[in-house]
Amino acid sequence: MNREQRRKNKKSKNEKGVSKKQQPTEEQIRDIPEKVALFEKIPNECNACIKPFNKENRMQVATWSVVVRNDINQVRLYCPDCWEKAKAVVQAYEKEKGYGGSEE
Repeated sequence: MNREQRRKNKKSKNEKGVSKKQQPTEEQIRDIPEKVALFEKIPNECNACIKPFNKENRMQVATWSVVVRNDINQVRLYCPDCWEKAKAVVQAYEKEKGYGGSEE
């Protein structure tokens, strides 16, 4: 990295060393309380197969899928197996109806 690149990189960061791109926008900051409230609504089991979910298990947190419906404040949780099955059903439906695939 040459001097010019270092200076440019230094200018793109604020005094705390955090890139301007990483700073949250005002809208994101306003949404935090709502998102925290929805986080508390995450179920303790898969909505499809009732498999237990442990919020403290990093692997489960990283692999399970959360679906949030803001219009009705609903949070649903799906294990990886049920999520893959649901995706397959949606893909089959789209293929049957002619949605989403490659356009000719």
